[in-house]
Amino acid sequence: MAADPTNRRVPRQRTYHRAAKIREDGSVSALCFKSPRAIDMRRATWTIRDEAVTCPRCLEALHGARLHETVAAVLVTVV
Repeated sequence: MAADPTNRRVPRQRTYHRAAKIREDGSVSALCFKSPRAIDMRRATWTIRDEAVTCPRCLEALHGARLHETVAAVLVTVV
């Protein structure tokens, strides 16, 4: 029986985390991790470009930081 060429496994896309901390040995921790630890590079990878992030928790942290910066900028201009 021949293998069906249409029945291929589609590789799962890697999650792109936002890099937050880097150790001396080169291990990178993600912004969304509660405690710093290395990212499992078999399942995910990291980036420093905000527009390339695909991790929902990293995106939430980025948007929260931007909102905080925007509110701080508005308060500085009002005062």
